[in-house]
Amino acid sequence: MNRYIKVLIAVLCIPITACAFSGCGLFGQKPPGEDKIKSVFTENEAAFKASAKYLLSFEEKFSNLDNVYITKPDEVTVYTRQPGTVYLDKKVMKIEEAAEDISALFSAGCKSIGMSGSANINSSSPSSIYYRMWSATIYDIDCGIAVSKDEGGTPKTEFMTKLSPISDDGWYYYVSDYEEWREAR
Repeated sequence: MNRYIKVLIAVLCIPITACAFSGCGLFGQKPPGEDKIKSVFTENEAAFKASAKYLLSFEEKFSNLDNVYITKPDEVTVYTRQPGTVYLDKKVMKIEEAAEDISALFSAGCKSIGMSGSANINSSSPSSIYYRMWSATIYDIDCGIAVSKDEGGTPKTEFMTKLSPISDDGWYYYVSDYEEWREAR
């Protein structure tokens, strides 16, 4: 076999193998069950609560807050929107408060953290904080932990198809599946 073909095969196999073992869902793996996610929550409950408090603090810092995303354990991306516009302004900042807690959540398997919707603007997006623990981007499925920004409320994530409580104080296991959500509509 030609040497270049062998190199090409090796180059293609490495990311596919890494994806298969990282749980990215490329090969149809099912999302982790509620028990698995609940155990991650129980082991890291203080970190989840501290990071939620940190995310909520952005509503006081930005008057036109739209969304907040954390996709790396050391930086947060804040999107704001001026009333009456469709344009989002993006600001990337280093995480200072709750840095240890957020780093611990990423070490525990969290893929991203986000806060959608805001009390400061008339937003139609769900008003929740969510912790994506698993995703299958090919199938538009993800699951994790969510909490409502409204104390005692029920969280909502985009394309949510399953929600069940994992604690007595408003934390939930969620599954978002675009295809299942679309067919149910």
